[in-house]
Amino acid sequence: MLVEILTGLALYSRVVGNPVLTQFIGWLPQLIDAQYLREIHYFLMFVFFAFVIFHVYASVLVSLEEENGLLDSIFSGWKFVPAGELRREVATIPEARSFARRQPVAAARHAG
Repeated sequence: MLVEILTGLALYSRVVGNPVLTQFIGWLPQLIDAQYLREIHYFLMFVFFAFVIFHVYASVLVSLEEENGLLDSIFSGWKFVPAGELRREVATIPEARSFARRQPVAAARHAG
């Protein structure tokens, strides 16, 4: 990302001609030709776009395949867990089992 920012500022300083910006980033076009700066900048832009597209695709795919509600909870704030999975989870936690024995109606209402 730093290379993307530096190349973008270097290209912008050449277009605008701001002396302050040229003072800070003017050394970069002296090291690398402006055309190569532009190619590096656009290549990294497409890499970032491809990363975002792949990341969203992979997140949706994993959410659909695992059906655990993780991606849904990011948007809704609620994670819906199937009742059978909740009962298995409660069975493995000793504190939860004792709570379910004390209040069976509340536990059954939340599980279903």
